[in-house]
Amino acid sequence: MIFLKQKPTFLIFLVTFLISISSYVALAQSSDPQINLTVDGAVSPVTLFSPASYIINWDVSDPSAKCTSSGDWNGPKATPSGSSTFTSLTGNYFYNMECIGGSVLPERYMGIAGGAVAPADSLPGINPTVSIYGVAVQGDYAFALVYDYITCGGGCFGNSVNDWDELVVYDVSNLESPQIVSRTWTGISPNTIVINGDYAYIGVSRGVAGTGYSLEVYNISNPLSPLYVRSISTGLYSRIQELELQGSRLYSFGGNSGDELIIFDVSDPANPVKIGSYDKGSVYFSSGKVSGNYVYVSNYNDKSLDTFDISDPATPVLVDSDARQSAALYQQMAISGNYLYIPTASSSDSVPALLEIFSIADSSNPVLVGTFDLSLRSPFTTWMFSIEVSSANPNILYLGTVYGIVTVDISNPVSPVLVGNSPLDFLGNYTYGFDFYGKYIVSASNDTNGDNLIMFAPKSTSTMELVVASSPPPAGTLFATDCVISMGSSTCDIQISWQGSNTTEPYSLDRFDTTIANPVAENGDFTDSGLSPGNYIYTFRDNSGQLAINSATAACVIGTVEKLDNFGNMSCLPNVSTSTTMSISLSQSLIRINQTVDIIISVDSEDVLNCTLYGASAGSPIVFQHEGSAALREFTYTYTTGSISSSRTIQVDCGVGGGYIVVSSQAEVEVVPELQEV
Repeated sequence: MIFLKQKPTFLIFLVTFLISISSYVALAQSSDPQINLTVDGAVSPVTLFSPASYIINWDVSDPSAKCTSSGDWNGPKATPSGSSTFTSLTGNYFYNMECIGGSVLPERYMGIAGGAVAPADSLPGINPTVSIYGVAVQGDYAFALVYDYITCGGGCFGNSVNDWDELVVYDVSNLESPQIVSRTWTGISPNTIVINGDYAYIGVSRGVAGTGYSLEVYNISNPLSPLYVRSISTGLYSRIQELELQGSRLYSFGGNSGDELIIFDVSDPANPVKIGSYDKGSVYFSSGKVSGNYVYVSNYNDKSLDTFDISDPATPVLVDSDARQSAALYQQMAISGNYLYIPTASSSDSVPALLEIFSIADSSNPVLVGTFDLSLRSPFTTWMFSIEVSSANPNILYLGTVYGIVTVDISNPVSPVLVGNSPLDFLGNYTYGFDFYGKYIVSASNDTNGDNLIMFAPKSTSTMELVVASSPPPAGTLFATDCVISMGSSTCDIQISWQGSNTTEPYSLDRFDTTIANPVAENGDFTDSGLSPGNYIYTFRDNSGQLAINSATAACVIGTVEKLDNFGNMSCLPNVSTSTTMSISLSQSLIRINQTVDIIISVDSEDVLNCTLYGASAGSPIVFQHEGSAALREFTYTYTTGSISSSRTIQVDCGVGGGYIVVSSQAEVEVVPELQEV
């Protein structure tokens, strides 16, 4: 897998300022500082003209806080207030200010920084070949997986101080001076770790026992001396990419050519037992989350979200597979409440990196209910390595990227809000994983300074993005109108209209991130035809990304539901009982001219039916209603015809509103002329 770092792109030749300011306190505590950023004393929106001159002012609630800035201004910032003046500027500007309360920490610091805090034989923090791929916290200890992809990636074995594939334990009780307390060889390429009481489970490429891809078990009851217990082979080509522990079951996701989903029983924590698996065939599951009796999996190869029913863990059943972006890849995922969050990854500027939101209210059928474009937030990358929800605050998502950790507010689950990112010199690059230590975050990261595992405290963040352009930045509106499927039909047409603001960009119209019209005019209308019942999300895009989003519903007309019609097609039909029957009998079917006939109509139905009798009289048809109650579901109706002078058909049709016929029956009356003498 190749990860590409990207630099933000800036525009020039500008005229209009559009300023958006957002602030948020991650895992807020009473001692965390609050920041107020303004431009020329005002909050957004503010309009200026190029060349622009302005003053940014700030106020911080905690005078002892330590504040720094990043983006297009750098360095420490004074407290409790200050200002910066900018003159004759054109371009796009990004201003970020972060403060850590002085009562929380005396100063900003690198919590665990490789050799900077370790004894002489510790990890070589400045060795660029060493990476930390996972971390788990229990008590006052952080258990980190160290992988030397140069020294041991080619297959070195044994327990040597030169083999840097290790489980390294840090004592983090002293936040200002974390210490390495033990190092234990794990086998080759440790990749993921979860903790189950006194035991740690680690996925490796080559086990201590000499096996291939394996689940390693370690006793960590004494963090100063973890003990290897056993290796459990997952198959020659079944690499473990991620582990998920739920109760007494451990779920392994990975594969590539072998079992991609493996379920272990860990009722005996020291002795995991494989009880079930699923092989989808030469694909790679990069992540998975468990909710009740279902497992949701990000399928890296198929670029899809796969859903498994694990009611019987011995035989997982694939119940849904939903492919999304053809050019984007699913990596990690997180669950908060009834919503599943999956960031897509892409190494191409032409493919947006999205945070996709699925409703899992119907556990067996995840439904995409929203997207959040991450690729447009400079300087964020399109690559997302990890995603977590803090148990202390389930409304906050933390995304690990090549630029550190990005914070997203999901208080409104289908409309996330970006609330801050961490400065590069603080969190480092390539955040492969992280865990929570109280209100602190311990991050497995690798930055340009060679620091491997770092820690940071909650902080207040305020961000300001300023855009000055020769024309207003791309924007647009999109409207989609619900449509109703008529009785007896199976589809309807959704009407869509849109309006853009930049004629130099080609536009496209997408449904569920699949292009349905490209290019389209700056303003226009579109009919999305032949849509079956469901909710449809539409996006209006140009080359810069998503401009507008809206949704519409195709639904059966009131009083009808989706049912199979008489031709085997799924249509919107009346919601009536399928057991409705009707019959006609006549007092006599052969009569002389101008005689009358008694008609007996028997209806058996619990539904209210409107019935019409044809052929009983020379005038209009006779209309009557079948009550349809449980007590009167079987009822007989009797009518006497007028004088009948010629053979005819007696017919009764019974149906519901809208003219839909549920049942129909006929009887024939034959008329014999009077005898005449010859």
